Amino acid sequence: MRKKTCVICWKEHQNNMSKTCSPKCERSHRANLKKANDEKVKIKKEKVKTKKAFSRSALVKEADRVASLYVRERDRGKPCVTCGAKWEENHQNGHFMSRRHLNTRWFEKNMHSQCPKCNLWWAGEQFLHGLAIDRMYWQGTAEQIMRLAQDTSKTTDQEILMHIQFFYRELSEMAVDYKPKKIYL
Repeated sequence: MRKKTCVICWKEHQNNMSKTCSPKCERSHRANLKKANDEKVKIKKEKVKTKKAFSRSALVKEADRVASLYVRERDRGKPCVTCGAKWEENHQNGHFMSRRHLNTRWFEKNMHSQCPKCNLWWAGEQFLHGLAIDRMYWQGTAEQIMRLAQDTSKTTDQEILMHIQFFYRELSEMAVDYKPKKIYL
């Protein structure tokens, strides 16, 4: 039978089922394990306390919410940007370049009021939306937005927070009743 060394007193013993040589060493070993575990728990609790006040997904969700409110207020009374349908309360925030491109997701020239038919059923009518953007701003704006959307640089949490704060300011200037979340101010 192979001899083992006690983890407490370093004596050799033949008990293969235990890491210690005696009940006294066993109690001491268990106390050490409990102490180490308590320290790990304490460190974990400290990490939880230092965690960010908001997650990236919460930032994106809030940025989407206030951007949508902003676009619907900015374009209130204007017809659908793609089909020209008369403005109604159910108009939505339509994006020329898909929302999956974070570089242009909250870019003002990329977002316009669209009727639900164009935005949902016809997938935003990207071609018509691009033509409308070129008419509204200047020729080539849609192409610039497309290039910006393809940029591979990562959008940081700080940039998303800046978008949220920008839309909060714009909405307050429009005197819109929106409910800003205090943690983003």
